[in-house]
Amino acid sequence: MGRCYEFGVSIAAGCDHAMVVVEEGGACRCVSCATICRGRFAGCVRVLSTPGYVPVLAPRRALVPRQSASVPADPLPAQEVNGHSSDLRMPGPAAPPAPAPPTAAEIERRALERALLDELRASGTVVGDLRKSIQELAIRINDLEVALGRVETTGNRDLLR
Repeated sequence: MGRCYEFGVSIAAGCDHAMVVVEEGGACRCVSCATICRGRFAGCVRVLSTPGYVPVLAPRRALVPRQSASVPADPLPAQEVNGHSSDLRMPGPAAPPAPAPPTAAEIERRALERALLDELRASGTVVGDLRKSIQELAIRINDLEVALGRVETTGNRDLLR
């Protein structure tokens, strides 16, 4: 019934499938059983404001919905999560259908996009570190050039020590 891999908590016992943010944002839904959570922590606001967000730490197996022929069309009644109904549907016949959970291909695409962004950020850090090292080396080279200039001017080699 869903596990929040962003904050490391089980939303409802018995299921370790990932909770992902629904396409409209504002709530997370289990990719397998469709349990909904509208947030339990202060950090949830940031996560829930990103429609379609999939937790980076969610293992690949947790992103694949359970394939079971015995699951009915309306698998579970609404559950209470943090004092709120866990069902996004509105009561009555005019209720809109719940959004479909992301497909395995969509989840994998998002995971690959996040991995690529992480790599780009990491390489940006490396480039920044290299720039800083080059600047430090340039300062040292300049200091050596100044010292050599003094030696040439005065003839005193002790200035190099």
